[in-house]
Amino acid sequence: MSKKPLTDEELATIIETQLALLLQLVPYKERIKKVMEEAKEKENYILSGAVIWNALGEDWESKVEKARRAYKRAKALYELLCTLED
Repeated sequence: MSKKPLTDEELATIIETQLALLLQLVPYKERIKKVMEEAKEKENYILSGAVIWNALGEDWESKVEKARRAYKRAKALYELLCTLED
């Protein structure tokens, strides 16, 4: 079952809606920056204890990847909001 491509008008409507939603997040930009910083701290915390996590049989690598993804997503959103605010 294949989905037909969007028309230019449908695509423009989706983009307009997405931008409107993103603009609603601009007032929360600093909170998103804090989330980004906390995710980076968590990644560093896990990496600093990797030997201990490993000795305990914990899957620290997946925890690091999860923290990295959270950081990258928060950073991308923060940077997008900074761009939209300009």
